[in-house]
Amino acid sequence: MNVFVKVSVSALTGLALLAAGGDCHAESKGVGHAKGVIGGGLMGAEIVLIGEAAVGVRPGWAYALGSVVGAGGGAAAGYFIADAKSPKPSSFLLAGGIALAIPAIIAIVSATHFQPPESYQQDAPPGEEREPEDVPPAPGAHLTLPSLNIARTFTREEMAKYRLGQATLVHVSLLNGVF
Repeated sequence: MNVFVKVSVSALTGLALLAAGGDCHAESKGVGHAKGVIGGGLMGAEIVLIGEAAVGVRPGWAYALGSVVGAGGGAAAGYFIADAKSPKPSSFLLAGGIALAIPAIIAIVSATHFQPPESYQQDAPPGEEREPEDVPPAPGAHLTLPSLNIARTFTREEMAKYRLGQATLVHVSLLNGVF
């Protein structure tokens, strides 16, 4: 796993834990301010990270810089949103920040996973010579009908060794597909 992904997961987890415990230390400014600042910071960082992942940014430093800038801007916006008469906006901001944590992590991991170059060719196993062939592209998603497989549970060696009786195993596949 990429070092940046580990740092991002740790930072998002820390902010979420801080949000959960933020009510204890927010008496001077009010609970709404703590929720607004933390929720805004989370939302700001996650919106920037998801945007970078959607564009296809690859270097980890860009994600780190974007998350810091986004969190700062979001925290500032959350502070001013929390000044509203109602506590609902800051609560919704915090809930949205917590809800976007997992999609942001998934987007980052999907955007930064390894992709082999176009010129990559898989080596043939030793002893087998393989000529390059034009393989048609795999078809899109397809599903197969349910199937029924019947098998024996134990081999003869297992039955003798463990003194077990034979049983029949039935596998019923309800849905099988490739996406």
